[in-house]
Amino acid sequence: MEAEESSNVTLVCVMSSETPLGPARWYKCAGSERTHFYSGAPKGGDKIDPRVTWTVNNTLLNYSITIRDLRINDTGEYYCEKYTKGENENKPYASGPGVKLTVKGFPVIHGPTSRVQVGATVNLSCEAAGSSATEIEWKKNDSKLTSNTESSLVSLVVNKSDIKSVIECQVSGFPKLSTTYSMNSIIMVFPEMTISGEPSLVLGQSATFNCSVSGFYPSAFNVSWVINNNSMMHEGANVKENDDGTFTESKTITLTATEEYHHRQLICQASHEGFEKVQKSVILSVRVHPNVTIHENPKLILGQVANFTCWIREFYPRNISLLWSNGSTSMESSDEVMENEDGTFTARSCITFNVREEHRGNQLKCQATFQGSESVESTVTLGVRGYNVSQPQGRVEALERSNVTLVCVLSSETPLGPVRWYKGAGSERTHFYSALPKGGDKNDPRVNWTMENPTVNYSITIRDLRVSDTEEYYCEKYTKADENKPNAPPYATGPGVTLTVRVLPGVPVIENPKLVLGDLVNMTCKLSLVYPKDIKVTWTWDKTFESSQSPHAEEHEDGTFTVTSVLSFTVKEDMRGTRLTCQAGYEGLTPVSGAVTLGVRGPPSIKGPQNRVDTGQTVSFTCESLGDQDTSITWLKGETTVSGGQKMSWSNGTRSELKMTLYKNDVKSRIYCQILGYRGGSVPSDALNFSTFILVKPEVTIQKTSAEDSHNSSSFYCKISGFYPDDIKVIWLLEGQTLNATLFNRSENLDGTFTAFTLIDVNVTNEVKQLNCVVTHMGNHNVSHSVEFAKRSSGDVSDGSSGSDVNQPQSSVAAVEGGDVTLTCILSSELPLGPIKWYKEVGSERTHFYSAVPHRDEKNDPRVAWTMDKVTVDFSITIRNIRFSDMGEYYCVKYREGEEDQPYASGPGVTLTVRGA
Repeated sequence: MEAEESSNVTLVCVMSSETPLGPARWYKCAGSERTHFYSGAPKGGDKIDPRVTWTVNNTLLNYSITIRDLRINDTGEYYCEKYTKGENENKPYASGPGVKLTVKGFPVIHGPTSRVQVGATVNLSCEAAGSSATEIEWKKNDSKLTSNTESSLVSLVVNKSDIKSVIECQVSGFPKLSTTYSMNSIIMVFPEMTISGEPSLVLGQSATFNCSVSGFYPSAFNVSWVINNNSMMHEGANVKENDDGTFTESKTITLTATEEYHHRQLICQASHEGFEKVQKSVILSVRVHPNVTIHENPKLILGQVANFTCWIREFYPRNISLLWSNGSTSMESSDEVMENEDGTFTARSCITFNVREEHRGNQLKCQATFQGSESVESTVTLGVRGYNVSQPQGRVEALERSNVTLVCVLSSETPLGPVRWYKGAGSERTHFYSALPKGGDKNDPRVNWTMENPTVNYSITIRDLRVSDTEEYYCEKYTKADENKPNAPPYATGPGVTLTVRVLPGVPVIENPKLVLGDLVNMTCKLSLVYPKDIKVTWTWDKTFESSQSPHAEEHEDGTFTVTSVLSFTVKEDMRGTRLTCQAGYEGLTPVSGAVTLGVRGPPSIKGPQNRVDTGQTVSFTCESLGDQDTSITWLKGETTVSGGQKMSWSNGTRSELKMTLYKNDVKSRIYCQILGYRGGSVPSDALNFSTFILVKPEVTIQKTSAEDSHNSSSFYCKISGFYPDDIKVIWLLEGQTLNATLFNRSENLDGTFTAFTLIDVNVTNEVKQLNCVVTHMGNHNVSHSVEFAKRSSGDVSDGSSGSDVNQPQSSVAAVEGGDVTLTCILSSELPLGPIKWYKEVGSERTHFYSAVPHRDEKNDPRVAWTMDKVTVDFSITIRNIRFSDMGEYYCVKYREGEEDQPYASGPGVTLTVRGA
């Protein structure tokens, strides 16, 4: 037999007879290795193992032993021997055949003595004392290894995911004899490394580099910075564990650039004992910013050639980009780069150009861009000597019908000669104004000199501006010698000024601001008689800026435009009473604006009676809508419009009141109030179900259902019909004494009201007695019906002498899909004896539905059962898990015993309707 190390085992030995008397002894092994193991009274030098006891005490037949806490060295053969008392006590009387015990030891896994890299193959071996190699099973992460295994050895290719893997070795058939081996104890995952930071340094400035070492295992990697074979001080490390069990570490170093760092290798290295280092590096470069100066006298002579030289000194490395510019215009240059004795460089850049009037006051710039860094530059302001006509405004904007001054200032009174203003250029150039127009030239009567008797200031003022005045205007100086020469060019001309005459619109028009809560709306701001069309339109909410869509412009015959701007937004409650402003204007001009206060129409809210109201009474409904006092409210009952609502305006909105009379068939009715006439979106409405407040009182009737039986007992049922809600309590009173009813059922009718009934058995005597059925509806509305009866009584209550009647009091029942429903059937008497069967009728087709013992060609619906456990006169059925296909007429039919081919009596039927859940 086999057993696990540290477990207990029983070795069985049973004698065939109690005689002859004498001891039993256990021995381990045979031959020369035979040793005493256990007995009741060891003899001589024999010893017993303290872990061993008799399995059964005080017996003459069962000498089985139990060994506790088994050890590997307990493996061997054990013999049970019988001895007799007396002289032959040392000689066995009989001996068992022996039992071989094998103790299975716990397995031990042996793996590599050092870590291995991902992708390498590792060999694991498993040893278990007492077990052969074929009994060893391997698992990885609880899944059996079916390949790459041979006996007690397993070969595995190491993957990065094995950081969290566990290898298990188990002795087959002995689940407790297993051991595990964590792969993370031998795995080595080398990291991926990245260096961030700009390797292009500026002499004397600091630069920061970060080394990110990611995805390594184990965490004991040493990360360091090295430059020029020297380790560098770095900031504190940040090591974190990743989801896959690997680690990520980052180390930062800050360098101050020196010349010795130029073209040096900055290395980030990661090392682990016993493995080669992993490293990442960047090549550093160190540059020196140049010094830029421009050499030349900036005072230039109009019409002469000017030469400028730009010196860029002491920069490193050599790569440099040079650019000259005059204002916004680039200029060509001649460049030369020279190396200095200290290894830095000097560059010289030269430009040449003809001096013109427009150069006066310009900024001449020499710009050096070094190694892609920010540029270094030097500028001079050009001073041009010579005659100048200054028109400094460049561009002027003014409103229609206003006045404007166009400035013209001469640099000198000489040479003498007239000044003339011209409108437009090229073929469209026309004389606009001068002191003495020549030939066919005419002055515009709205224009005059701004200064009286001008000498150098020849500015003009234009009054009553028109849109047609929009154009470019030039101020030109002529000499007396050239004044009368045909087509003589001007002595000097100003750069011109562009005049734009704008037509500012009237107050913007915003459409009707009445809005619907929750709607997405477009508000339109309309501006008429606008010129030019590029007017800026903005919207504001109580001084809070709100963007708008791009304005749309439509041109008219007179050259003006109509501009519309649309603002889209979703209407919110907090917008009620907000002031929305549309503002339009041109830059530098006072804008015009229009504003509206938003009236947000809230959804309607309907209110009705707070308590239950009887049918026949009049009820009042109110419907309120916030935010607008001229809202039109419409009332509907179901899908039919109801007239008679009285509208009442109040400070916060609109209210309408409607009065209606309640009827019994209103249980399922619903009243709506709607607000019509909104643009876009669904019609806002609210609704109220009549079922929340209507009260329909029940009708109560009593009927005798059976004549007296042999014990002078008769059955009565009380029908409670057409009530709502279905909160009722029913008691029977016999001569004022309360009786316990034997049954109580209720069901929903098609009109939403309910019908219920209760059945009671009463002892009938010759004495006339009064029986009362008292119904309490909704806790405080009592309705009752009473009858008097005696033995063989007649009148209101039938004595049942005409035989058994079939009563189906419900007439109609409404059920919900998936629910249960009870169809009621009560006989007036148990006689005559015979079965009851239920039939379902749809159209002209009648089929068997349920009975106690169906005929061979009849089947019961498995969802149906008798409602009462013991059926005598109450043959009601309950249908579970109602379906739409269950709709139809159901008939309860009585048959005589032995005459089951001909109905004896039938109920009037009950209509079952089914509605969705």
